[in-house]
Order: sequence, then C-alpha cells, then structure tokens
Amino acid sequence: MTPHTPPPDDKGKLSKTDRQELNKLLDDASKVEQSIKISEEEIHQAFQTVATNTGIDATLSPARKRWHWVRYAAAAIFLCCAIGITYLFSPQTVTATNGETRTVQLSDLTSITLNSGSTITYPRWFGWWERTVTLQGEAFFEVTTTGEPFKVLTRNALVTVMGTRFNVRSPAKNTKARTTVFLEEGKVSFAPRHHQDQTIILQPGQRSWISAQQSKPAAPQQADGGNILAWLQQELTFENQSLATIFSELSHRFGINIQIKANQPLQKKLTIYLPDVDNVEQAMQDICKASGLNYKQKGDTFIILKPL
Repeated sequence: MTPHTPPPDDKGKLSKTDRQELNKLLDDASKVEQSIKISEEEIHQAFQTVATNTGIDATLSPARKRWHWVRYAAAAIFLCCAIGITYLFSPQTVTATNGETRTVQLSDLTSITLNSGSTITYPRWFGWWERTVTLQGEAFFEVTTTGEPFKVLTRNALVTVMGTRFNVRSPAKNTKARTTVFLEEGKVSFAPRHHQDQTIILQPGQRSWISAQQSKPAAPQQADGGNILAWLQQELTFENQSLATIFSELSHRFGINIQIKANQPLQKKLTIYLPDVDNVEQAMQDICKASGLNYKQKGDTFIILKPL
C-alpha cells in the first residue's frame, strides 16, 4: 500500500506538515546565530574583569577603552620581543665536571669533547652568521665544513678553521699558562687573540703554543698525537715529563690541590702510561710508586712526601 502524502495547499502553498518542518529548521538556525553573538553586556563585563587585573580605568569611554587595549597590546608585544632578544643573545655554556669528559654537538653538527673541568661557551644564535666559541680548559674539536670559518677563542689566542680535527688546551685557572693547539687532521690558523696579524698555519701532526708573554705563537713542531689525545680514552700518558708537569696535569684533570713539600725532586723525569684512569687516587698511587715518593690526603688536597 502506498503511503499517504498530504496534498499541497492551494496555489502551490506548502502543506501544514512541511510548514512545521520548515519553521523548526528556521528556529534552529536562529538559535545557532544567537549562540555566536556577544552582547554589549558581555563585552562590558569582560572589560571590567581585565580592568581589575591590569589597573585600567573601568569608567573610560569606549573610544578610550579601545586606545588602552592598543597600548597594552603594544606593551605585550614589546615585552615578548625583549624577552626573545634577551634569550637569543644569552650565552649557552657547557661544562665537564672534574674527573669526567663531556661531548656536545652544536647546531652545525660540529662535535666538541670537553676534558675534565673544562667549559665551552657559545651564543644561542651560533651558526646564523658566524661560528665562534670560547674555551676555558681543554677540548677536542671535530668541525663540520659549512663554508663559514669556525673560531675558538681562549684567554690569549684565536684558532680559525674551516673543517678539521684538532685539540686546544688553555687552563682556565692559570692566567700565565699557555694555550696549546695540536692538529690531527685538516689545517688551522693560530694567532694571539689581540695580535691576529701574527698568524701561523699548522699542518696535521703539528702543535704550537702561545702564552701571555709571547707576541706570536711558537713555530709549529711535530708532536705525538697519541700522548696529547690520550685523555679522550680516559688515559694518562707522560713521556719523559718532569714530576712538576705530571702533578700539574693531575691537578688540572681532577680539580684537586697538590702540595709539594720542600726538597722534593720535581724536575725528575718520568715516563708512564696509565690506562682507564677514572679516579685521582689510582693515578696518584701509580705515579708516586713509580717515582719513589709517597703522599697523604686531606680532603681534596694531596701532600707529596718522601718515602717512609
């Protein structure tokens, strides 16, 4: 049986049922429209809330209110920009604690391994228009070639490279200590920080150094990279080095104080290889045993003595 459909009204008018359905649709549309409108009262209440929290005069005319909104929006934008600029230009600092090494990768994929007690500092915008880092201590660099020179600043020297592997040592606590550069691969220029016209070029396997008393770097010399870079494998290697130099290295490596009693043979030469050194007590025992000395410990201070 065919369902009954009410005939349309005369003159093409909708049936009663159709009119009811249409009116319902119009009512729903009206409700949706009203739901997205904001009344003047709602706007006034919102302004009152903001005025209470920000100190704006709530009795201002609408035009003055709009002006205050503009002022506060501009202040907010300025504050956000100031915070962003301050953050952008604040330095980024990475430090390796005493007795440990630490590796950091920069945004240009350059890798820097810091020796114990060393610090590297660089700007957060590093790599945008220059690549410059500041080193206190010792670090090994594996620099990515980008076409922009990579620069390492120490207290008294400047090292400039394009892409290479090299080691820089510049003790942070000793202002008279020299900055030493050893090149493993590639090519670097080396100059006094404040006399950059006195530049030398290092070839692979060469090292040079400069101190506060020098006006230009020492002439490049061939060097044993295995000894210089032993710290990367947590090793200590000394070849025909004085005890004074060896104890100075221990102090730098582990951040300890070493006191030498009078009449100790500090100029005595020693050749020793210490693999996998992870604590200063182990290193001190081996070195003192090999050199015929003894020591006692008080906190982080080691006092070097003659044999008992």
